[in-house]
Amino acid sequence: CWSIKEGYKCCNPGTPVSLVDSKGKWGFVNNEWCGIVETVDNGSCWAEAQGFKCCENTCDSIYQDGNNNWAVENGEWCGI
Repeated sequence: CWSIKEGYKCCNPGTPVSLVDSKGKWGFVNNEWCGIVETVDNGSCWAEAQGFKCCENTCDSIYQDGNNNWAVENGEWCGI
């Protein structure tokens, strides 16, 4: 998620937009700013090309590999 590089978490899906700036769309949840990711469901995910699923419910990255962010869901690595 783009906001991780800015020091902020990613918003959960469905978070309303509170602010738009040059970096992207921001939400405000629990008195904290978070980045809103534009989702495009084209039936594929960048992580699938590497043999992994995309995260469905996790938005907090625990590892970054180049431009990709990773988390663990149900005991398995997934792409954010």
